[in-house]
Amino acid sequence: MPLGDLMFRYADGTDKIMSALAILTSIIFGASMPAFMVIFGELIDSMGSSTSADASGFDNLGGSSMIMVYVAAGMFVVATVNQITFQLFAENIQHKIRIVYFKSCLEKDATWFDSNNPNEMASRIGSECKAIERAVGEKIGQILQCISSVFFGFGFSFVWGWKLTLILMAFIPFIAMIGAWIAKAFMGGVSKNLKAYAQSAGYAEQALSAIKVVQTYGQEMMEIKIYNKYLVRAKESHKKQLFTTSIGVAAMYTILNFFYAFTFYWGGYLRYNKILAFGTFEYTGGRIVAIMFCVLIGCMRLGSIGPHLQAISEGRVAGRMTFDVLDAVPQVQ
Repeated sequence: MPLGDLMFRYADGTDKIMSALAILTSIIFGASMPAFMVIFGELIDSMGSSTSADASGFDNLGGSSMIMVYVAAGMFVVATVNQITFQLFAENIQHKIRIVYFKSCLEKDATWFDSNNPNEMASRIGSECKAIERAVGEKIGQILQCISSVFFGFGFSFVWGWKLTLILMAFIPFIAMIGAWIAKAFMGGVSKNLKAYAQSAGYAEQALSAIKVVQTYGQEMMEIKIYNKYLVRAKESHKKQLFTTSIGVAAMYTILNFFYAFTFYWGGYLRYNKILAFGTFEYTGGRIVAIMFCVLIGCMRLGSIGPHLQAISEGRVAGRMTFDVLDAVPQVQ
């Protein structure tokens, strides 16, 4: 299911304006952390140069501190607008899809319900529309923030010291592979989970709606067995996802510890040998720390895209299941 179709098939002009504003604020918010780290590096150098005999160093320290305050205030406004617009957009879209979904179910002919359990539809409408809301709302914003942080994080680090950045880029494949591993673990079995929960809920509703018949013929255990069969499938799939994801998170923290040691060793090597970053710019302590955090933010954001893709994948699967119902052509005209 194309994500654009999922977002904008039922969007009006106001929804499109809110989505554009939400996308813009997500990009700005994603760039804020790398920019903050650059200012933080300048602040460290200002602290190193601020002594009782050097008033200019203290003035630079105060200026860098105020810039950090201004950036924090600006990010408060940007983050607020971002969350409000994305949540409103997602809520509007899922509200419209719910109405169209229910209307489409009411208009289906009897032959369609021969292959689709009518007792499942209420549960399907709720679960699928909720998955769509998450996919077109906060998760899209978080992915855009991650992409923006990756772009600006590596961009700032190359500007401040391309030699050290190239050395630290050796860790990108490891973090990317771990991120892909986590994403695959989350994305696997999404369709099976949705289908299993919908079927189990449908059987439960069917049994409860005909509870007198079930009790009359003593079919309670059979209904429980059918209900449990689909829950067990979803449970086993979820356990596999958790196991794989836990290994990925543990590997991520191990990589980070190696990354810190690697950065300080090569940063100290470049400074000790007086290797310049650009022109006459030296690798100062603040510059090394800023490059380290910018690359780290870029790598971490690159790796954290995976978990958010799980919600996008789940929403696309739910959207395909939903629009299959909406686009179904009745066999009886």
